[in-house]
Amino acid sequence: EIGVREVYDRAHLRRLLEVVQEPTGVEEKQWSRRMKANQEKVASGLLEQIAEVVRDLGRRRDTKGLSMAEKDMFRNAQAPLVAEVALALEITEDEATEVLEAVANGASLDELGFAETTADAEPALA
Repeated sequence: EIGVREVYDRAHLRRLLEVVQEPTGVEEKQWSRRMKANQEKVASGLLEQIAEVVRDLGRRRDTKGLSMAEKDMFRNAQAPLVAEVALALEITEDEATEVLEAVANGASLDELGFAETTADAEPALA
């Protein structure tokens, strides 16, 4: 047993994409504290926390701009989300990036093919 989890199914992917659409949390004003908090979320490896970083940095990029370090963190955080979407939907990473951008810009998850389901279980670790 090596602790590799299964790729998210559509229900779990929907929940992940909902994180990208949620309102931004309370933003730390001090740059160094904001960076540290984001680094901890990315380092956790938890896709939901990584999605929060992508959401918050994406919105900050669109409103205030990002420092070089924040731009790097945005790219590094976006990579596992893009990979997960691509694997789960069996699409290219470019297409997955487009899906994430559409979701971040408020596209309807239902219209993107993510109808709500009743699945509650998280993907199992294998």
